[in-house]
Amino acid sequence: MPVSITIFSDFVCPFCYVGTGIVDKLSEEFDLDVTWVGHELHPETPRQGVLLAEVFDPFDIEQVTFECRRRGEPYGLAFGELTWLSNTRMALEVAEFARDVGRFEAFHHAMFKAYFTDGRDIGDRAVIRSVAEECGLDSETP
Repeated sequence: MPVSITIFSDFVCPFCYVGTGIVDKLSEEFDLDVTWVGHELHPETPRQGVLLAEVFDPFDIEQVTFECRRRGEPYGLAFGELTWLSNTRMALEVAEFARDVGRFEAFHHAMFKAYFTDGRDIGDRAVIRSVAEECGLDSETP
C-alpha cells in the first residue's frame, strides 16, 4: 500500500527544490503517492518580480544558497546565482493545467530547474510558455 504524501510548495522556495530530489530518491525505494500542492509563498511579489536583495538580507541569501547547494548536490540539483524573486502565480496556475493533462511531474521539475539552476524569471509569460513547451504543453494540449 502506497504512503500518501502531500507537499505544499512554491517554485521560488529553494528548500522545495531540494525536496524534489529527496522525494524522487525516496520514490525509488518506497511506494509513494505524492501530491504537490502549489502554495504562493510571496503573493505580495509584484507581477514583474523584484530583486531578492530588496526583500531579503544579502547575507541570508548567500547562506540559503550555500546550504541549498550543499543539500541539493547528492540529488544532482544545481543552484545558480540567486538574484531575482519571481512572481509565481502564473507558473503555479500552469502547473495545475499540466496536472490536468498528465504532464505535471515534467513541468514541476522543469520550472524549478528554470528558476534555480538556469536563473530564468519564471514570472515572465514567455519563460513559462517556453518551459511548458519543453514539457510538451501548449495551448492545443488536450
